[in-house]
Amino acid sequence: MIESGEFAVVQTTVVTTCVILMTWLGLVGRSGRPTMLWTLGLFFSLLGVYASYASIALGLETAVLPAGQAFGCGMPLLLWSGLRALHRKRAYSWAGPAQALVTFAVLMATAGSAFGAFAFRTAFFATGLAVVALAIEAMSGDTRGSLYTPPLVAACGLVFALATVGFLLPLITGNTLVELGDALFTRVSVMISTMFLITATVTLLFYANRRPGALDTLEALDAFMPQSLMRGVARERLVRAGRRDESDWTFIELCLDDLDDLRDASNGWSFRALVSTFETIIIQELRAEADLSRVVPGRVQILVAESAASTRERVRLVINRLSEEASGVANVRVSASAGIVPVVVGTDTYDQLATLAHDAVLEAQSQGGDRWVRLPPRDGRQAPATTTIALQPPPATAR
Repeated sequence: MIESGEFAVVQTTVVTTCVILMTWLGLVGRSGRPTMLWTLGLFFSLLGVYASYASIALGLETAVLPAGQAFGCGMPLLLWSGLRALHRKRAYSWAGPAQALVTFAVLMATAGSAFGAFAFRTAFFATGLAVVALAIEAMSGDTRGSLYTPPLVAACGLVFALATVGFLLPLITGNTLVELGDALFTRVSVMISTMFLITATVTLLFYANRRPGALDTLEALDAFMPQSLMRGVARERLVRAGRRDESDWTFIELCLDDLDDLRDASNGWSFRALVSTFETIIIQELRAEADLSRVVPGRVQILVAESAASTRERVRLVINRLSEEASGVANVRVSASAGIVPVVVGTDTYDQLATLAHDAVLEAQSQGGDRWVRLPPRDGRQAPATTTIALQPPPATAR
């Protein structure tokens, strides 16, 4: 049997490792409200572990004074709040801290009394209910069907089963005022909670970093498809266009000017807000049947069954609206440039079109940005960009 001190060291090591992983790979690598709430939840768990470790260092048994574990009781609801934020729902981020504080107050008030052990079992049962809410949320929204969801749900079920048994057993036996293996129950509950924490960390990091299989990719699609999917869609579109003898197809790239400088000069929150504004304008101005691809945040490719002449007005509106609306998002003047390439159906490939469009964007940016460059019609041969339109005075470099 592991002694209390050794047990606390093992638990502290595991929880600390999970916090480091979530902070580095989650909050820093994929910063956002979901990862912020998940990291906060793990910090609550870490605070509970350190409080228990301090109690043992002072010669107190966690079975006698389990109040330190109360902080960890707020973790499941914080994980649940982060998952709701990931699903674009109201997060109720106050629920986790509120449960932790209430649990701490109750356990402190009953510590050392005849009701102390049953109070801990009740608190753990309340935590089990929060874990059930987390499992239900994981089985809905974008995470439904993920290969990493079943392990999380199974871990949640294990915690809930233990919490239910621990809560109902004293009630069934009518023995709520005496110890019923409370030291053992406390240790088992901590062990199961630690196993749950490891599983939750792995699953949530997967959700945050989006390293999915095919089903997860389709579930996670928003208005913009990944570049790998765009390559296949473009090939299929152009094959059908060639068999129907359609010629009015255009490939466009829109890119924020000084993209690297904007990313470096902005914090993660403001840069994401800027990219969101940029992408929202594109969605609103381009036709719904256009295929949109996000190469990187701030750089978008578009394939649309429309002539290059027709797309110029839409591109002009996107660039002008961005200059007007992004001023409230960033502290620097923001602009974008575009490359417009008429598609030679039956000859052009996605890679050729992407290269031509990107070269046109670079040409526009080398001339000051905030403009578009359109390639002339081609007969299967690459030609230099000859049509350049500056929509507004060249912007100040965003640095």
